[in-house]
Amino acid sequence: QGLVRHWVTYDDTNKKPLVGAAWMLHICIAIFIALLCYASLKFSEIAPVGFNRFEILIAYYPLLLLATIPHQMESWLAQAKKHYITMNIFRLLVNVLLFIVLLFQYGSQITANDIIQYVVCSNGLISLVALIYFKSIKEIIHTNWKHLISLFHFGKFSLSTMAGSNLLKSTDTLLIGMMINSESAAIYALPFKVIELLEIPLRGFVMTSFYSLTESFKKNNHIEYTRHFQHSIIRLTIAFLPIILICMILPGLVVKLLGGSNYGESIYVLQVLSIAM
Repeated sequence: QGLVRHWVTYDDTNKKPLVGAAWMLHICIAIFIALLCYASLKFSEIAPVGFNRFEILIAYYPLLLLATIPHQMESWLAQAKKHYITMNIFRLLVNVLLFIVLLFQYGSQITANDIIQYVVCSNGLISLVALIYFKSIKEIIHTNWKHLISLFHFGKFSLSTMAGSNLLKSTDTLLIGMMINSESAAIYALPFKVIELLEIPLRGFVMTSFYSLTESFKKNNHIEYTRHFQHSIIRLTIAFLPIILICMILPGLVVKLLGGSNYGESIYVLQVLSIAM
């Protein structure tokens, strides 16, 4: 978001320092999180072998972070330049590649460990193509403190709000799991998959609107800003309303599609959730 916002409001035609700063900041954050993961081994009682869930996180999350940096950077740059087709191609390719790999593995016995390895490799391959073809990483030599600090100050607020909203979204499921059992938590959590599905087109709308809204804000054009904002909300409401009505009227069908026949009690959660949606 910081990169897109600064790209629009940046007056200088030479945007290499901005791109370089975004690359540098992204790499630094990834390295910091990777070191945090590995350092946690020293402060825990788990053994570094015989993978349980926490060990999988420590072993693979740093690799996944590093494997995604190049294609994420090119995707964000494409968004900043309003090249939305390129942006969506990057996001689609990773999922298509993973889908093909899993399709070839269909029927064979695979573990969670294998799936995570496929995810890392799929991201890594797309990132390799991005590095060879787009080469924006070379702008890292133009990085300066001014742009680094500017991106950091913008990002710290969006990062904290995003982290807070994600933690808040997971809190109720964690509490139910602790107070009752994991089966009840799964029954409660399943209907929220509908919201996660709706978030996909919502994010797409936000990403395409972000540039236009920033441009209107830069020009101090509040009328255009408000008009674009309201029209986007109206279009989204019209698009989402039929899905929400289906969830309210036919919750059994939706639950069966999402989780099969073992989540009958999720119907009531979905109906209540439909009112909120």
